[in-house]
Amino acid sequence: MIAPFTIFVNNLVMLRKTIYISLVFLLGALSLHAQDSILFMSGRMDYGAIVDTSGPEVKYNYKDKKGRLQLAEIEKERIFSIIYSGGQEVVLYQQDTAGGDDFTELEMRYFILGEQDADKGYKSPIATVGAVAAGVGGGLMASLIFTPLIPAAYAVIAGSRWIKVKRKTVTRQDALKEQAYLLGYERVARGKRVQNVLKGAGAGLVAGLATYLIFFNETK
Repeated sequence: MIAPFTIFVNNLVMLRKTIYISLVFLLGALSLHAQDSILFMSGRMDYGAIVDTSGPEVKYNYKDKKGRLQLAEIEKERIFSIIYSGGQEVVLYQQDTAGGDDFTELEMRYFILGEQDADKGYKSPIATVGAVAAGVGGGLMASLIFTPLIPAAYAVIAGSRWIKVKRKTVTRQDALKEQAYLLGYERVARGKRVQNVLKGAGAGLVAGLATYLIFFNETK
């Protein structure tokens, strides 16, 4: 049998948690009109109302697509900085060569800028068209070996090719002199290219197999 005192303590703990969560959402609702900005290490920006940064996570309120208030809890190691609505920036990133964070704060700013520029402006139409063609070619062969091999080989080759920074996508031309910027740009650009190649190869493969089954298989 559970002692009455134990039940009382458990209820008290639950009440404290309920009050805390309620206060978090209340504070967020009152201040959500003044948007704070959260800059992630990936270059992504998110917006909301910061409510707690004291623990290992940053907690902030935001509105979802339906306008409902939601609470996000993000590990601090994923965040570079918080820019409060008043303009004050608090940098959470810290250089830690032992932990793999080799960049200084300034270098990381360039790295993130490279990620953002590549995300906004980098496109790989030629690689995508080539992937579609490779997929179609593999599909038309209708072979257990060559059908998946041709688009897969193209994807590996296209994904490993050197990334050229497109100047018209660069926010600051002086950033091109910074190695950290180029590394950030390449990371995101290569990821986008690989995704486009895989999508193109998949679509081409389906189209090639469908063409083979409709037009060529019937002639046998």
